Amino acid sequence: ADSAADARLKASEVRGLLHEVLLLLGIFTLGCPKNSEMLRWRWGSHPTMLHRLCRLPFNYFCEPKLRVVLLPTLLCGCFEDATNLRILSSELSLLHLSRFLSEQMRATAEAAPTSAALPMPDPSELPVVSMDYALSSRIPPALWPAALAFFSQEPEHAEHSRDSTPQQQRARATGAS
Repeated sequence: ADSAADARLKASEVRGLLHEVLLLLGIFTLGCPKNSEMLRWRWGSHPTMLHRLCRLPFNYFCEPKLRVVLLPTLLCGCFEDATNLRILSSELSLLHLSRFLSEQMRATAEAAPTSAALPMPDPSELPVVSMDYALSSRIPPALWPAALAFFSQEPEHAEHSRDSTPQQQRARATGAS
């Protein structure tokens, strides 16, 4: 009986660690192309981190408590990164992410405003921040419409959304460099 309880405790701890790593990956990659690139690094024949995230157990894609852990991380890691988006779309329907984002936008619009993560009093010099897995804790709501537009398009068109000027857009459209 003790070994079964120990195994359950260990599994619970590993799951909690996975959730914290997923939270960190999302925060680490959002808005930073170099960090997002890390999700597609490959070592030998091992799958990339992005491939591994897409192959998490099915529960992470359908159970609400687990969806809010994984899907914001995928959104963060692929937002405004055409290469990551193509990799993701080969493993997962982008419609799944677009629907999740739309649901979150609708729920936030209907809900009363809540406070964001606030620093908690801490006797050490490093502040402790109370974080949750909510999408708004990882992607600022002001970016949600742009993220929805990005994840709603075909992956081969995503690279064009990163163009910052009309001149760059015209150059791409005409094939000039």
